[in-house]
Amino acid sequence: MGRQRSGRFLHTERRRRTADGLLRAVRLGERFSPGSIASGTFDGQVYGVPYVVHGMGLYYRKSLFEQAGITEEPQTYEELIAANDALVAQGVTPLYTAGKFGWMPMRLVDSLVETFCGAEMHDTLTNLEANWAEEPCVEQAYTEYRRWVNSGYVPENFLGVDPTEPAVPLFQRRAAMTYEGTWWIGALKEAGEDLSDWGFFPFPTGTDRLSSFTELLFITSTSEHKDEAAAFLDYFTSPEVQTRYLGQFSVVSPTVGVEPTEESDALTAEWRETLNTAPGIYLPGDQALPLEIVSSYFCVNDDVVAGVIESGAAGAAIQADIDAYLAAQGS
Repeated sequence: MGRQRSGRFLHTERRRRTADGLLRAVRLGERFSPGSIASGTFDGQVYGVPYVVHGMGLYYRKSLFEQAGITEEPQTYEELIAANDALVAQGVTPLYTAGKFGWMPMRLVDSLVETFCGAEMHDTLTNLEANWAEEPCVEQAYTEYRRWVNSGYVPENFLGVDPTEPAVPLFQRRAAMTYEGTWWIGALKEAGEDLSDWGFFPFPTGTDRLSSFTELLFITSTSEHKDEAAAFLDYFTSPEVQTRYLGQFSVVSPTVGVEPTEESDALTAEWRETLNTAPGIYLPGDQALPLEIVSSYFCVNDDVVAGVIESGAAGAAIQADIDAYLAAQGS
């Protein structure tokens, strides 16, 4: 008869089996959607476990679109510009955005770079593998960004507006759209908005990629409790727990098999379909770029709006900071 193992040993062994099982499930793609786990993978090694996945797109008030004669959601960039012009003609600001802190203007610039540079070049730029000053599409994107300002597609003096404050123009029907993420559904509910008057569509860049990012949980390399941490992550990201708390963290879970309840609203259901069927994603600038370059990106975006620099000089201004960053890194 073999030696009986202690309860503590069995408990420790069980945690290790749980940790090994979770890591194996991560590697084989059995637990999480491919797009979400890709965000935590570098050089083929999985470093993080996803627990929240967000998509970003243009939310719009259906009644204002109807008032302006817009009968269908824009499918191309040209159709979006036509919708903007129709809204301006009705005295409505097409896109509400708040410039303080930089992340809302960033979303528009990200999508304009995706539109005019294409998916491959956009990724090459954010990977710092192409020269922002030398690619004509960068100047095109910033020239178009300036067009949004000059044409009244965004509010006047929006750079000083705080995005953490209520979006009053939207709720007063003075603005028709906003570029927000899946979390905006909760904001609409808190504001007492009629969700049936709201729709959304991905920014029509022509690449079919979706602006999206994933939030991940990590186990530090210096942790003395890796097995316990993995056991918790296995529990927290399990279909049962993610189903129970769906909507508390995000409207869509990265865990495979987690379905919205029958009570889910139409926006939530549409976001789930969009996230699950998007052929690719592009990260927002503050996720894709090194922190030092994010600051430069935000400053250049503001300076173009303020007229401090011309659209044609935007790429060179960003590249100058990239060059300094790479030199400091010894690249």
